[in-house]
Amino acid sequence: MFPGFFDGMEHASLDNMPADLKEAFWAINPDSTKLLAMFNHDKNRMLGFQDWDEALLQSIQAPSLIINGDQDVVQNSHAALMAALIPGARLMILPGNHGSYMGQVEGPYKGSKTTDLTLAVIDEFLNGE
Repeated sequence: MFPGFFDGMEHASLDNMPADLKEAFWAINPDSTKLLAMFNHDKNRMLGFQDWDEALLQSIQAPSLIINGDQDVVQNSHAALMAALIPGARLMILPGNHGSYMGQVEGPYKGSKTTDLTLAVIDEFLNGE
């Protein structure tokens, strides 16, 4: 992860969670206790994250497509290393962060056309094209 990512996660709270993300959750489930439970689960999952062992990555036999943004939380050198360790893996580095290629509910990448490009590449990859 980029330097300082986990420091910021230590101080994350439901109060500083982006409002659009809260509203998207509440549109599906209006129970605030469920939102807090999801937030705490995600925060604890990130704080407890351990990098994958290289041998584990080398053991992957399924076709793999590693996607990262040039301004993403995962450093591009790490994404490239993962792709190099997984036999036959493909690597795609896109401009922006994960919000720009996965879709973002707020911020500068909201409505980014990069999301459409990403979906097209994933579709080709999954269909063996």
